[in-house]
Amino acid sequence: MEIEFIKELALTMKEIDINELEYSEKNGERIKLKRNNRFKSDFEGQKNIREYNDLDNCQSSYEKKDYTDNTIKNIDNQNDVELERNEKNKQEASEKLEEEKNTSIKSNMIGTFYSSSSPGEESFVKENSKVKKGDVICIIESMKLMNEIKAPFDCEISKCLIQDEEIVEFGQDLFEVRGFDD
Repeated sequence: MEIEFIKELALTMKEIDINELEYSEKNGERIKLKRNNRFKSDFEGQKNIREYNDLDNCQSSYEKKDYTDNTIKNIDNQNDVELERNEKNKQEASEKLEEEKNTSIKSNMIGTFYSSSSPGEESFVKENSKVKKGDVICIIESMKLMNEIKAPFDCEISKCLIQDEEIVEFGQDLFEVRGFDD
């Protein structure tokens, strides 16, 4: 923007009695003009007040900004922060899952533990058995209902911690396990 154009804007503001004006161009340049209204009383102490509206009394603040670049930079920064946060959450979840995989499988209910579907049949799992996520590993009877307990992830059973017909509590360890990758 040229200074002559800014002066024309200021004169127009004076002519049509506007105190504030903002003007923007397509290229991102922006100007904001404010009139500085001064009041002066007459020497005799009368109540009449006169307003001065000279061009010299008009303040202008001229700023050139490229809003598009700043907006894109802000969006890029937000995306970077969000990607970093997502990566951190994925890593924490992976570490938590890995930690769980190398510890135990817990009971998700209270009831009676059974290692097989009926007495005298082979157990669902034994020590060193490899199981896939979703495989039945035991049954817990609760309120006369037989509930299949499934492996929450791929793992190898290290040790069975509960005997048949033993009462288990919610959150009690049933099997020691370790994760494996196929």
